[in-house]
Amino acid sequence: MHILIIGNGFDLAHGLPTRYSDFMKQIQIGSDFHNFVVNDSGFNKKIFNRVKDSIVLKHLRCELQINEGWIDFENEIREIIDGMCELPSLLKRKTYIQNKEVVSNFVLEGERINEVAPFIYRILLHHKEIKYQWTLDELRKLEKDVHRQIQDFIDLFKEYIAWIIQTKMDSLSQISIFSKMKVDCLLSFNYTPTFLKLYDIYKGQKYMSCSWRN
Repeated sequence: MHILIIGNGFDLAHGLPTRYSDFMKQIQIGSDFHNFVVNDSGFNKKIFNRVKDSIVLKHLRCELQINEGWIDFENEIREIIDGMCELPSLLKRKTYIQNKEVVSNFVLEGERINEVAPFIYRILLHHKEIKYQWTLDELRKLEKDVHRQIQDFIDLFKEYIAWIIQTKMDSLSQISIFSKMKVDCLLSFNYTPTFLKLYDIYKGQKYMSCSWRN
């Protein structure tokens, strides 16, 4: 049995812009992807705008610049989530009486600023000044906002891949080394069905696709 295992390098070799860095470059007004989104009546354009203006995207772009054009998206998302989970432990609860009511605030003491994760630091600087004091409602809202931003980013990336498949696939050319291969089983770690669409010489044969991504 001949097994072919392919990853994102397969799509890149065929000229498809499937890097996360490619995706982030397209999240701007006037890009080809933005024009596709605007003209697609079935797409929720609010998601594009939310992602474009999100703290999550700004953070990922900063990390992309620091790492000279490369980003480990899955690890960055993990670090964002870890940072959000660790934030409450860095805050000290202070309770006092205000207008005859018990009020609690959560304060980040100055000496602990160096302990926060990079994403959390950027949140604290969101309004150009470090926010040291939080209410419980503000923390809950922040958690919901970051969760939504991550989900929006993922949903928009799915649309981006759909755009690539719809607009880029027909112009691809085969690479001879793959067109000559005998393949009985395909194990694909790609987001796209490039192999199945481009190398149609296998359509009449019995072989199995083992892709784990949709």
